[in-house]
Amino acid sequence: MKTYTADELKAIIEKHGKWCRDEAGGERVDLRGADLRGANLRGADLQGADLQGADLRGADLREIKQDANTKWPWYQLPEGDLIGWKKCIEGIVKLWIPREAKRTASVVGRKCRAEYAVVLQTPNHAPACSLHDSSFIYTEGETVRPDKYDDNFLVECSSGIHFFACKGEAKEFGT
Repeated sequence: MKTYTADELKAIIEKHGKWCRDEAGGERVDLRGADLRGANLRGADLQGADLQGADLRGADLREIKQDANTKWPWYQLPEGDLIGWKKCIEGIVKLWIPREAKRTASVVGRKCRAEYAVVLQTPNHAPACSLHDSSFIYTEGETVRPDKYDDNFLVECSSGIHFFACKGEAKEFGT
């Protein structure tokens, strides 16, 4: 597993940001299999980055920029606070999964689950209904909790707040 110093990682991320903006000296980041435990990636532009197989435990992923082409380790979710995206009847809901909330990713699909989440943003700032259960409502500023939570990563659809780590995947879900 490749490890980087803080300065090396900063330079790699800066080059990737230039690549994203189509600036001279830019280079697409390839961090497949990298040891990024505890890395400070806060605010990094990771659109289109390949992070498959990277170890992101304890990495600061707050305020990162990602898109449908950002490739995350499919089998794990980073520790710490996490932004998730949920497709509801009205559109896409932005969730904050606090570091204390249990969460799991599935080894059989891209959908993730959380024990609970805080609703940061809903379409048109109005309450949004779950696709699975229209009586389960997402309202900005409120904490949502399912009746129960299942941490079995071998099952994609089970109890919990379902979300995607990538907004693009949430948009494409069910289409």
